[in-house]
Amino acid sequence: MSGGGKATIPMALTLAAIWAAAEPAVSPAAGGEPVAPATGASGPAAGCDRARPARPVVATVPVWLVRPPDAKAPPELCLGGGALTAAIIGEPNASATWQLRAETLLLARGRAKLDDRGWGVGHTALPAVLARGRAVLCVSQGDARRTRRIDILPPAPLRHVRATLRAWGVGVLDPCGLVGDALRAQAVDYADLRPQLQHDFFRGEIAILAGFDDANELAHACRQLAYCARRGAALVVLNPPAGFHSLGVRRAERPAAWPRTHVKLDAELTRTLHAEDFRPLSEDGLIDAGETALVLAWLETPDKKADGPPDSAGAKTRPARPNPSRVLVAARPLGRGVVLAATLPELADCYDNPAGRCMLSEIILWILKRPWRPKEHT
Repeated sequence: MSGGGKATIPMALTLAAIWAAAEPAVSPAAGGEPVAPATGASGPAAGCDRARPARPVVATVPVWLVRPPDAKAPPELCLGGGALTAAIIGEPNASATWQLRAETLLLARGRAKLDDRGWGVGHTALPAVLARGRAVLCVSQGDARRTRRIDILPPAPLRHVRATLRAWGVGVLDPCGLVGDALRAQAVDYADLRPQLQHDFFRGEIAILAGFDDANELAHACRQLAYCARRGAALVVLNPPAGFHSLGVRRAERPAAWPRTHVKLDAELTRTLHAEDFRPLSEDGLIDAGETALVLAWLETPDKKADGPPDSAGAKTRPARPNPSRVLVAARPLGRGVVLAATLPELADCYDNPAGRCMLSEIILWILKRPWRPKEHT
């Protein structure tokens, strides 16, 4: 691949509130096969014994010049401050040009030389946006022209509440370290709960448990932290394994006969997220938190008359009561606090996966509002 540097074009005033200046943190090596890796596919059992290096997130977007365009394809999610690799598949031994635009603003452009298989790549850094922004990747080769919609999510949705979280106190128990990586990427301070629990002295307001493969081990950690929730803290359980049941929350398995469903989000979780950012089927089970729980995300069978994607603005209201065969994120009161459980494939890697990182941040922002607390305790 030749060319493809960052375009030096002044920022448009209409985008100044959305796009922040981004410096390329890496210079991706040219070449490589245009095969898109599964973003955020590393689950609790993959790579847990390996420390994740501090690095920008690279999103690979395939563009097929030899196939008809897919007008219904959802936007590709990328993380601001990271990098974008355009994996181009076209006519062999020819060149293709590409450019990335946000409205009238040219973010980057370049030329890719395709090999004898018709594969080529283009690289560019992405701006560290302050809010969700939309761009378009356009690739051309002769008369063939394809476009891909790109949604760039903010890398640090918690940037405005760092001081508040420092005062509240955040604890993390994650054998894989992914939650800690996501918080460090946003400059959020947190305590490692493992030594804290050994001495039983964690007094923070938010405790996050994630990356567990053993349901009994996770349930034991929940019981150890139950006192925190009863005195008013929030205990967050992410992607509990099969068989998990503790503090009135259990993982429910997806029924075998499953209709086509869409993910729906409560309006409290849609500051940066859209419902279509998440896979329609839960591969990590579902949540049963009882009838008193607040439901924040669930699966819903779409209207037979509507064949399009779910409303990108998210749902305005949550279901009247949680249905254990539909709930993805729910918060169950416990004493003066709450136990919040979430099961979403994207949360399996909340560092690399843009939707996973934003969902983790949205859950924390929801906790800061304390909607479950009686007024006399707020």
